[in-house]
Amino acid sequence: TGIARATALGCLLPVCSIGVLPVLRELRRSGVPTSRLLSFGLAAPLLNPITVIYGLTTLEVPIFLLIVSVTMVASFLVGWISGTWYEPPLREAPEPAPHVAWGLRRMANVVMATSQSAVGPFWRDAAIAILAYGISAACFPPRFLSEHLSYQNPEAPLVAAAAALFAYVAPAVGVMQVSAIAAIQFSLGAAVAIHVFGVGVNAAVLGWVGRIYGFRRLLSLGLLALAVTLGIGYAADAALPHPKGSEADTYALDLYTRDRTQPSGVIAALDRTSL
Repeated sequence: TGIARATALGCLLPVCSIGVLPVLRELRRSGVPTSRLLSFGLAAPLLNPITVIYGLTTLEVPIFLLIVSVTMVASFLVGWISGTWYEPPLREAPEPAPHVAWGLRRMANVVMATSQSAVGPFWRDAAIAILAYGISAACFPPRFLSEHLSYQNPEAPLVAAAAALFAYVAPAVGVMQVSAIAAIQFSLGAAVAIHVFGVGVNAAVLGWVGRIYGFRRLLSLGLLALAVTLGIGYAADAALPHPKGSEADTYALDLYTRDRTQPSGVIAALDRTSL
């Protein structure tokens, strides 16, 4: 029940995959088992109040339930499987619960703690996530996903997972992408993969889990999450109808690829002059 409670509590926290990391660090310092933290850390960006409220207004009911189901199953299984492994010792002993101040003093403490976190590991996590995102996007040519995510392409969910694994997507943006995919002839399995790996995971999250469990267990958890995501995604492609919209109807996925814009007229004229 601890994993289920962690998943449910994570759905109440309106954060992204970077914003949840400071919370996970403090919870781990307080002695919360890592298996619970993994469930909490996946559920928070994937199905938080922002995702729920925005999803209910933009997604059809079957697509919204698809997002809910893949979040719950992935969060629970990742926590449960990691809980069957050893719980590595904490680098710092759990700290006793301090006396909780109230009123203006508590607000001042919140400002101080937030400021300390902002100039500490948070910036390292953000830098790692942004750098990995840029390198990942540079590997895909413009409109690559728009050309490979048709529901008739059986490799579409795998392509989407590969493109989204090191990306960083805010929860609201992720819902918009799922909505755009669901409105045209794109693979719903690709939409699920983009939601799980684009919104829920980034390079900083992978690094944090790898430091705790090691590379082999990180790879095992990643393959488990991939199997759950692809399984639910392919089932959705087979069971849910696809609309008649064309693949050319959206540019919502362009942020996963290199910029396709051309230089301005002035720059182009200067280039021609220099040539």
